Amino acid sequence: MPFKNRYGCDSLVYTTTTLGNSGITYLTSSSCNAKDTGTTSQKFTSIGGCDSLVVTRVTLSKLDSFKVNNTTCNRSEVGVVPKTLQNKFGCDYVLITTTILAKPDSFFIDKTSCNLADAGQKAVNYERVLACDSVVVTRTRYVPNSLNFDLKASKSITCNNGNDGSVSLSALKGGTPQYKI
Repeated sequence: MPFKNRYGCDSLVYTTTTLGNSGITYLTSSSCNAKDTGTTSQKFTSIGGCDSLVVTRVTLSKLDSFKVNNTTCNRSEVGVVPKTLQNKFGCDYVLITTTILAKPDSFFIDKTSCNLADAGQKAVNYERVLACDSVVVTRTRYVPNSLNFDLKASKSITCNNGNDGSVSLSALKGGTPQYKI
């Protein structure tokens, strides 16, 4: 397009127009709702007339799971319990609680007796209200009484470290049985 200046001379004005880059923005996010997943695009026009494009890709969040191990004394509480809960973003997660039965506490008492009928092992179960049961095992070993007798001094009969009376000997090594003193 020709122009004339103030002196009457022609002049030309050259205008260079370049195509501006259209802006493309890529966004990614995740959702726990399968309906929200996929790729969407939105076209926007700026004030200067240039177009820009926003491409959003939404993927499905994987399901989180957490495992908790527990012990109990109550047989009815034993097992695996899954529970579905929601996190602060509204996504589900699974809490898996595995509960096993706790072993009872065991206590052992060892003792001796000179009475053969007391020998052996006896277990007594004690049930507690808030804690686990316990078992007390008493192991009794038979140990016959020892008798110290001095044949030279007939007055020195001791049974269990005491002077307590008569003695009947029924089994002797190297002697004749059924002696009474």
